[in-house]
Parts: sequence; C-alpha cells; structure tokens
Amino acid sequence: MKNLIFFLFCLLSIINIKIKGSNSYYKDYMALENTSPIKGIFVWLIIMSHYKNYYKSKSLYICNQIISCLGQKMVSLFLFYSGYGIFESIKRKGINYVNSLPKKSLILFIKFQLILLIFLLNNKLLGIKFNYKIYILSIIFKGSLGNSNWFSFTIISLYLYSFISFRFIKNEKYNFIGIIFITILSYFHTYFTFNYFYPKKIYSVDNILCFLIGIYYSIFIK
Repeated sequence: MKNLIFFLFCLLSIINIKIKGSNSYYKDYMALENTSPIKGIFVWLIIMSHYKNYYKSKSLYICNQIISCLGQKMVSLFLFYSGYGIFESIKRKGINYVNSLPKKSLILFIKFQLILLIFLLNNKLLGIKFNYKIYILSIIFKGSLGNSNWFSFTIISLYLYSFISFRFIKNEKYNFIGIIFITILSYFHTYFTFNYFYPKKIYSVDNILCFLIGIYYSIFIK
C-alpha cells in the first residue's frame, strides 16, 4: 500500500508537466514559480527519506530503494537554489539584503531550537529514553535527537559567510571579491567540519559545493 502511495505521488508530480521541443527552452526556468514545484517534489522525497529511517517495513522496499539511490542529491538541490537565490537577491537588493542575512540566520536558529523541543517532547510522550547531554549538544549542532543538525549548521553558516563576504562591497562590479571570500570561508568550513566537528562524515560537507555552484551560476552564467 505504501509503495502505491509513493507511486501515486510520483504520478501527481508529473501531471500537467510541460515539455519543450528539442530546439527550444524555458527562458525563465529558474524563476520562483518554476522552481517551487521542483522543490516541493524534493521536500516530499526528504520526508519519505526520514520516514523510512523511523519506520522499518518490507512493504516500503521499492520506495526505500529509490530514495537510497537518490541519497544526498535531494539536499543538493536546496543548497544550489539557496546559493543561487542569495546572490540573485544581492544583485537586485544590494547591501540591504546582505544586512538582512544575520537576521535570517537568527530566525533559522530559533526555528531549529523549536524543532529540538518538539523532538524532546515527542520522545517524552512516547517514553523514549535519551540522554540530556545529547539535547545540549544538539543545541550547538554537535548532536542529534533525530533532526538534521548538520543541515541546519550548514545553512546557517553559509548565510553568515555570505554576509561577511559581501558586507563591505558597495559596487556590484566588485562582487567577484565577495565570491573569492565566500569560497575561501567555505573551504575552511569544510576542512574544520570534516576533520573536527563531524569527523569523517562526508555528507556534512559535500553539498556545500552546490551552494557555491549556485552563486557561480548566478554571476557567471545567468
């Protein structure tokens, strides 16, 4: 039954899909109204990915195999869109948008803490035992109660790196300096995270490149 629901979702995802001819393309393929449905599909896949980790069932075999093949590619899309979206906003709104990034990071951090509280209360209601030390470590992204702490840490860090890199650039023609800075900051973030914060866990750093590619795409291609 669960595999049937999964395939029904896939069918609904492609209803009314528009396919361009071989000699044409969508000029606005990166517009919000065109990328939102794609992100919606990937949100569902991420939910299914987490669901299969909590609910073990042979009836989910086909669904699990598909999701396992996708792996971290589901998260890669969001990081690419995040990098692309941030730099597009910087080009349109300039320093005002850059100055808003710390606030956006703080809001994300608060939401992350609320999610942790929900996990904590959920475990208590279900009678699941856990160590409060893990909860404390989760607050600083070092531990996890089942939440994607590494993803939250990555997104918040990249928002702050974007602020630091572009904060003092007043003229758009010098944006390449900001690109250099955020690339360097991302490199050191990757080195520190992979070697010390989440030792040898490649999934915590491999998608950062997608964020940078999103920025590069915005400035060099689009």
